[in-house]
Amino acid sequence: MDILTDVALLSRIQFALTVAYHFIFVPLSIGLGLITAIFATKYYRSRDEKDGAAVRLWVKIFTATFAIGVATGITMEFSFGTNWADYSRFVGDIFGAPLAAEALFAFFLESVFLGVLLFGRNKVSPKFYTVSAWLVWAGSLLSALWILIANSWMQTPAGAELAADGKKAIITDFRYTEQAEKQAPGFSVEMTEKGVSHEAIVGRLCAEHEIDALYYEDDYLTVRAFEACRKAVPGVEWKSLHEEVQRIRQIKDEDELSRIAEACRITGEAFERLLPEIKEGVTEKELALKLEFDMLTHGATGLAFSTIVAAGANGSLPHAVPGDYKVRLGDMITFDFGAKYKGYCADMTRTVALGQPSDEMRKVYQTVLTAQQTARDAVMAGKCCKDIDAIARDYIYSHGYEGRFGHGLGHSVGIDIHEEPRLSMTCSAILEENQIMTVEPGIYLPGVGGVRIEDSVIVKKDGCIPLTSPTRELIIL
Repeated sequence: MDILTDVALLSRIQFALTVAYHFIFVPLSIGLGLITAIFATKYYRSRDEKDGAAVRLWVKIFTATFAIGVATGITMEFSFGTNWADYSRFVGDIFGAPLAAEALFAFFLESVFLGVLLFGRNKVSPKFYTVSAWLVWAGSLLSALWILIANSWMQTPAGAELAADGKKAIITDFRYTEQAEKQAPGFSVEMTEKGVSHEAIVGRLCAEHEIDALYYEDDYLTVRAFEACRKAVPGVEWKSLHEEVQRIRQIKDEDELSRIAEACRITGEAFERLLPEIKEGVTEKELALKLEFDMLTHGATGLAFSTIVAAGANGSLPHAVPGDYKVRLGDMITFDFGAKYKGYCADMTRTVALGQPSDEMRKVYQTVLTAQQTARDAVMAGKCCKDIDAIARDYIYSHGYEGRFGHGLGHSVGIDIHEEPRLSMTCSAILEENQIMTVEPGIYLPGVGGVRIEDSVIVKKDGCIPLTSPTRELIIL
């Protein structure tokens, strides 16, 4: 092969060199920007010409790195556009928008004030010159942030699966082929590439194996993707699975149960280690980060969902997002969180008090606790989901809190944090042995606060086995 005449190979080499430069050298500009800003500040304070010479040297080095970054970046932009244009046609503009934001909010900030450093040393005040150096560094940080955002979509596995008599295939791109081969023995792995989409491979496999019907998950496949599939695979009948996959996943085997139990153990122990950290002045966000860090450093392979920490009046929001609110004495604080272990989720909620809570919130807590205990005791195979929901709901409503428990009592847990069946007012499903269910009643008082208590349990013939062990009695810190 004559390398100099192989356009595809030359293009790949060019793209590899461009990306390698950005991955290795461009991040150095963050450090170079900081060094330049530090020396500019030092020169501003000392007026020592040696410091001034150091500033000029670092500005030149930074400028060289920045110029090569711009040149290769423009080339890379075109490469992205040609390499992933077909992908973007299906999923939307998930790459261009962040890169456009990077240009508007970071590149121009960086380049404008770099111009000040290069040409304005004797034309602007020393203070403005020093501030410009720091703004150049800030621009490099913002640039890195937007590029990370643009690339983050790559971290979500994407693919399709085809199963037919004598043929089982997983269709994915280069990022996941090795992983699929290791984790899905018995499946052939088909790789997409430029000009060969998931849909095109499905069409080829259907033709090769004379497949005349395809089943799809209508709660997962988007309308756009479905239309692309129908266009790429004509002549077959498309049939909805109607949540059949979810039904298969409802009953957990022993391996799945052990993974969920381990996830719950990690979750509960993290909560118990957090309790001494709950003090006046700490923010909801800080508490959430401590919980998540603890789970990840004590065996969790991921987080089951975004941690909820809601203190004081924020407790009336069932799915509050942890913010900068600082915990105060007298606050009730709700923690809803879970570890993920080897692909399976845990889910637990506890509400604690920092200092003595009000009489009203004590009553709320006791009401929720009794409702939770009574409903949990009723969980067993053969029971109707909505009947168990009614046990907790009727008790809460009968104690003066009608309308203040507005969500379902619980849901199943597994690979996803919310699975079927659900303990709700409308679910008529019958519980079966070895399903995992949550039991999580709550009372929410706008402007005052809220309480929720939740356990994950294994459904058994004669009751249930709780997997989340921390005490449910009111903890007053």
